[in-house]
Amino acid sequence: MAAAGPGPGAGGAVKMLALVLEDEARRGGGGSGGGYCSGDTVSGQVLLELAGPLPLRGLRLEAAGRARVAWSESPGAVPGAGTWGVAVRAPGPGPRREAEVRYLDIRQSLLRDPPEGEENLIFLDGRHEFPFSFQLPQEPLVTSFTGKYGSIQYYVKAVLERPAVPDQSVQTELQVISHIDVSSPALLVLLELAGPLPLRGLRLEAAGRARVAWSESPGAVPGAGTWGVAVRAPGPGPRREAEVRYLDIRQSLLRDPPEGEENLIFLDGRHEFPFSFQLPQEPLVTSFTGKYGSIQYYVKAVLERPAVPDQSVQTELQVISHIDVSSPALLTPVLRSQEKMVGCWFFTSGPVSLSAKIERKGYCNGEAIPIYAEIENCSSRLIVPKAAIFQTQTYLASGKTKTFRQMVANVRGNHIASGSTDTWNGKTLKIPPVSPSILDCCIIRVEYSLAVYIHIPGAKKLMIEMPLVIGTIPCIGFSSRNSSITSQFSMDMSWLALTMPEHPEAPPNYADVVSEEEFSRHVPAYPPPIDCEEQLCCPVFAYIQEFRFQPPPLYSEIDPHPTDVEEVQPVSFML
Repeated sequence: MAAAGPGPGAGGAVKMLALVLEDEARRGGGGSGGGYCSGDTVSGQVLLELAGPLPLRGLRLEAAGRARVAWSESPGAVPGAGTWGVAVRAPGPGPRREAEVRYLDIRQSLLRDPPEGEENLIFLDGRHEFPFSFQLPQEPLVTSFTGKYGSIQYYVKAVLERPAVPDQSVQTELQVISHIDVSSPALLVLLELAGPLPLRGLRLEAAGRARVAWSESPGAVPGAGTWGVAVRAPGPGPRREAEVRYLDIRQSLLRDPPEGEENLIFLDGRHEFPFSFQLPQEPLVTSFTGKYGSIQYYVKAVLERPAVPDQSVQTELQVISHIDVSSPALLTPVLRSQEKMVGCWFFTSGPVSLSAKIERKGYCNGEAIPIYAEIENCSSRLIVPKAAIFQTQTYLASGKTKTFRQMVANVRGNHIASGSTDTWNGKTLKIPPVSPSILDCCIIRVEYSLAVYIHIPGAKKLMIEMPLVIGTIPCIGFSSRNSSITSQFSMDMSWLALTMPEHPEAPPNYADVVSEEEFSRHVPAYPPPIDCEEQLCCPVFAYIQEFRFQPPPLYSEIDPHPTDVEEVQPVSFML
């Protein structure tokens, strides 16, 4: 859901303007699950919440998609402009290159016409919903993409038009996938000949496999150096390799030659060989290319001719294993906290404490993760809070593992002076276009985590990490839960100040309900309980004040089968 904050204006204030898209695939539509394809129906709602009556001139919906490229050329050389007539580089950037292609341009009005003689419609305070629906063009749309010098982007925007004030808008991105059905007869092998040609065969191969490979660093040889010091052995260390196959299909695209013949003769001209095949029913692992391995699928056509080497051509298949981030395990909030004492020995300057929370573990590409954090700086140093998304690639081969970790997105907060605190009340960090999480491959894993950390000059950073799962099917209907979680988190600090009542209410008298005779008949005898107050040497209520009570959970958020999100469980590979 995309949302805009309060807007200016007289006669009422816009408390919220939001745009919510529905997932057609999960409601039985024709979407692709992780995005939209040509011909799909895009539907949703524009939500408008007002603090008072407000006149509106219009509310329109815009859907657009375009490819854009732009770069600046390197400056050229100017002959004879330098000393002794040597060519030198011209000052300033070179010419600018830009291009744009539009694929989608749809506009709709979501308001009815005002009464005759009026220019505006008056809306009362409260929440207003404006449903919308439109169909993407039937002609193929190009897949969404963001690269170094250009991008292909689609978006839906809601524009609120009000008299005498600037328009207010909110937009959300559409993920579009150019759909390719490998079972469609439209897939062809094309062969064009300049003259008659004998062929032994034309076969189709579809393959998919995961491969990992790396060389270990050479070990140290004891006593090989001067004075018997261990030195590193020359040459690379042992080679680690592993491979897992997921797809292996072969088809012959030619009929058998006549009896007694070994070859088929094809005349000059263009020849088409349609093919189709079905991918396995069991889930395939998502395509991926990493530091020490890859998961790749391809389709290859091999032309077999007598007395000459085979000729082949191949194209890559992009496979996606869908992950629904609205599954209960991925809707669980994650909370971490940690404290670090700055300084050492007798020269400590005080602790730095950090608490951070995210509303759920599962997100999709393009989503913004709201981060809630509280930082307290009791040290004497100036600290800086930061957050980042890390991708961790883990490879397994020959019983050994290799890990590669990289930062894919980050955000920075404001400096926090000594003795000060800072709060992140939903600071956003957008997920860039990255590969979905890969958790079902036995030799390659791709995992993500959100790290919130504090940069402390002259000391190691204070860091907490929370697990993330990057999925392909977005979460629907999470906005109400977002608001409830946000409100609960913002109340945490107020609960810290709560104290026990001076005169707590007495518990109910259960003897009025269950007689002592019936109670002793159903409950076995146990040894008398230990008197805690005797061991503590003071009333129990004196110790209760030391605890920090948290607010009770919202009834809509109680999980009948809770998972322990406070601990990151180790993941093992299964071969």
